[in-house]
Amino acid sequence: QGEGPKRVRTGEKAKMAMRGLTQFIGDIRNCSNKEEERKRVDKEMANIRKQFKNVTMLTAYQKKKYVWKMLYIYVLGYEVDFG
Repeated sequence: QGEGPKRVRTGEKAKMAMRGLTQFIGDIRNCSNKEEERKRVDKEMANIRKQFKNVTMLTAYQKKKYVWKMLYIYVLGYEVDFG
């Protein structure tokens, strides 16, 4: 009998699915000071604003990923406009 598709454990699948989010969090955690962190947050927010300008071109996955990034930025204490 042939082998079925490989099963991926939920934790691994979730980590692979949100790679951009985990990369962003890693970048933030690796910042050596608040100024560097602020620059990284500003860069990401600029990218998110750019992506949402043409929201019809975004997939559900991309929308979800960007909202999670904005939520993380908000939790860090930065001003985020969800409107």
